[in-house]
Amino acid sequence: MLEFKNITLKIGRKTILDSVNLKAKKGRITALIGKNGSGKTSLITTACGLSHYDGEILLCGKNIQEYKNKDRAKIISFLPQMMPETSISVYSLVSMGRSPHLGGMGILSKTDKEAILSALRITRTEELSGRSISSLSGGEKRRAFLALLLAQEAPLLILDEPNAYLDISYSSELCTLLRELCDDHKKTILVIMHDISEATEIADDIAILDGGKTVFYGTKNELLATETIENIFGVKRYKAYDGDKTKIFFS
Repeated sequence: MLEFKNITLKIGRKTILDSVNLKAKKGRITALIGKNGSGKTSLITTACGLSHYDGEILLCGKNIQEYKNKDRAKIISFLPQMMPETSISVYSLVSMGRSPHLGGMGILSKTDKEAILSALRITRTEELSGRSISSLSGGEKRRAFLALLLAQEAPLLILDEPNAYLDISYSSELCTLLRELCDDHKKTILVIMHDISEATEIADDIAILDGGKTVFYGTKNELLATETIENIFGVKRYKAYDGDKTKIFFS
């Protein structure tokens, strides 16, 4: 659905991305991992029209630069790592996701309101709809902004470390929600993840950036059949057993 082909990004004389190649395939979760400064955020900003680059990005088989901003927003929704501070209500925030679909008057139609309510329900933020964003906990705020993305009804979600700074329970809850969005609501997800163990738990495909280059791209099982993670991140692999299920952790 989204393909990066030989993406190179330079800032001054510094090369941030060097001929990066990877895909976010339709109906799958692709996790993008790498050390700090490896170019992860820089890569996804190219798909959101926020950075100039060399190479080609294909969205649904078409060069992404050929899309008008409003048309691209109907296909891609983006959640940055740092969410803006605001005191508006959760409902008002989520309603902003309908912007690409509104006419010149900007009035919410019945269809718009149904999309907003559906997004609140899926993210389990219905009871929060009247509360101020500024009054929410970190986990509640992430779910509210994710509801904003869902109200946009774009088939592709791009998320920059959505579980950053969350405690274990909220982070696990969010990862479960992402898996549900892919499996039950047919979303394609490209997500930057800091926690390697969580990435290998929920992702279908994984791409690793190191020094601005793609050092691995493939399925989760293909990655786990190698020692690439251990070699790049300097971590060890551990296994835990829960009945007939085996979980893999890196530390």
